Amino acid sequence: QFDGDLGIFTNHTLYPFCVAEGLTGKLCFFRPMNEAEDFDPMEAEAVRVVKIPSPTKYTIAKEISRYQSITNQNGMLPALGHLLMFAHIVRIHFNRQSTIRDAYNKHLQTHRPRNVPKEVKQRRKLRVSLHIRRADSCGNNGIYEKEASPIDSNAQPTATRKCYQTFVYMDALKRVESMAKDRTIEVYLSTDHAGSVLHEIQAEDAEFFERITWKVLNYGRDIFSYMGNDSLVIEDPTHGNHGALGESAVTDLWLLSHGQVFIGHLGSRFGKIGWLLATARYNSFVPFFSVDGHSYCCEIDEACGEMIPYIRHMQDCMTYYFDGTDIEPNADYWEVGTTVRRSFVEREEAQMNKSANKKKKKKKKKKKKKTTTTSEEMEQ
Repeated sequence: QFDGDLGIFTNHTLYPFCVAEGLTGKLCFFRPMNEAEDFDPMEAEAVRVVKIPSPTKYTIAKEISRYQSITNQNGMLPALGHLLMFAHIVRIHFNRQSTIRDAYNKHLQTHRPRNVPKEVKQRRKLRVSLHIRRADSCGNNGIYEKEASPIDSNAQPTATRKCYQTFVYMDALKRVESMAKDRTIEVYLSTDHAGSVLHEIQAEDAEFFERITWKVLNYGRDIFSYMGNDSLVIEDPTHGNHGALGESAVTDLWLLSHGQVFIGHLGSRFGKIGWLLATARYNSFVPFFSVDGHSYCCEIDEACGEMIPYIRHMQDCMTYYFDGTDIEPNADYWEVGTTVRRSFVEREEAQMNKSANKKKKKKKKKKKKKTTTTSEEMEQ
């Protein structure tokens, strides 16, 4: 919602650069895809720190060759290939203008542990993206869940979308910390309640809080006040904060793109994009802990566990979206979520079976005709 009739989340008049260059809509936030990719300090650090020895380069070249060979034999990309391809397409689109880079640097705040021993400072860090949903993301009558949802939990359409107690995310983060032995944890926290969430974490477990480096984007609470103006959703045209909200969303996505591990919501399009950006920046699969019971492959309002049999391959995972089908939404959508995927796959498989049976009958008929002709020839 940056361009056209729905372009409410950019306000180019807030940025002298955009005004001077005549840039509006998406172009005020993102450079064209054919321009050079913006180079962030994380990439610069990787280039500076990681020196790849020749034997390793040789091994990498062999692995790439093997990967290409497998792809050519099967006629399709392996699962990781599909994921990386989509992730890099997202990253190519997400080519930040100076407006977004400047906004990110301006609002970024770091809370570092105090009195850290020298040997701990020298440890390698593990970056963790943490996406905590609040505000209009929370349906379900404002109830905050005390446990993460399993994959076979109910669908979460807008009215019943769940939010989770802060300690649910902290339990996941502590699991990551316990697995990342001899590494320090650096958390990139994306939420529209950054200050209050940090205070809550500190109050609940001060020792844990002080072990972690926390990075947040410090936007004032006033831009998130749309719910107090009788506006129930972020898109409501009456609250007037859309430009600032658009900027904060884009910068928060860039914040999430730093994670080597993702904790948050993959039942959220915002969370999915943050995870894909991180996947592209590290060019590898990013392990995730999704509190809402969703994997990347599920639609945000599907019951993920129920749809697993209908996610047959990576094309289904990466390219399916129910608005792209000609099937009407199920009548009980608000109770059970969308089941269009099931209807779509069942119809597609029925058509494939019908086509296969037709070919089989045609082949059988042809074979029978050939046998009859041969018999007649023998009699003659």
